[in-house]
Amino acid sequence: MFQKKKGEIKGVRKMIFSKKEFHGINRFLKESRCVKGSDVNFFHILFLISLPFLFFAACTPAIKESYFCDDYGSQCNHKMEPEHRYQISVPIHKTKSWYEFGYHMYFHTRQTPGIRVNFAKTLTSEEKSKLEKSLECSYSFKKGGKEVKGELEGKRVDDNGFWCFDYLGTMIVKYHKSNETLEEKPVEDFFPAELKLHYKNIYGEGELKGSVFVVWKIE
Repeated sequence: MFQKKKGEIKGVRKMIFSKKEFHGINRFLKESRCVKGSDVNFFHILFLISLPFLFFAACTPAIKESYFCDDYGSQCNHKMEPEHRYQISVPIHKTKSWYEFGYHMYFHTRQTPGIRVNFAKTLTSEEKSKLEKSLECSYSFKKGGKEVKGELEGKRVDDNGFWCFDYLGTMIVKYHKSNETLEEKPVEDFFPAELKLHYKNIYGEGELKGSVFVVWKIE
């Protein structure tokens, strides 16, 4: 078996403390009776110094849950299924092209698929501020091997978590614009489309994968 070389712990000690600092902490522990004088060693000191870091880790907001949400106020008013179906009404003249269709959805039917994330604790003002500054949310809208990506424009932070969202009409228009099909007539056979929502912030990151299906009737 390997034997510990003499001075090995002492060498590690010198990497962290000066001789004066080490003896000062040692004397404090003996006088304060945190441990018995004969038991004071480098590992006791190292443990005590690590306590603030352990405390910080325990108090850092942990993510409790995340789920699809189309509308959020004080709670999720429209929780989405991973494979979500939207039913809308559209004037006949708004079905001439994907451009007209998408912007009708944006201005009138207003579907806003999003991701809601809750923390396991109530956030302090400082934690909320850090969350707001670091929060990034994005989406991927994919159909038939073709994909468009973008930032989720809507971001709302509260005491319990955050909600990121964007307009489905905008995603549809961007997709068809990038694939040069914006002027084609909308067909329901285009759906379902894959939807992936991703978030990242100072406290963690994650994503949800699902799909959206849009069916409509003519007004």
